[in-house]
Amino acid sequence: HFDAKMKLQDEIMDLEYEMKMINRDLAQLHKDMEQEAEPGGGPIQARYAKEIEALELQHKNLRTQFAKLMDEIDEYDQNY
Repeated sequence: HFDAKMKLQDEIMDLEYEMKMINRDLAQLHKDMEQEAEPGGGPIQARYAKEIEALELQHKNLRTQFAKLMDEIDEYDQNY
């Protein structure tokens, strides 16, 4: 059981790192969009919006996986 819990914790750490990198990328995209996008919208802004939306969805999916793994660890802690 200990090994299984350690594996879950490793997976959680990986997810945390991935989420951190996505947050960093999102911050950079927002900065880039502010500097490069046309006022009032346009193709550049649309491109950035699409990239941002994709990263936000990826982050949301990672948060869901993270929550499931945390629930599994909680079960281990309660049962063992």
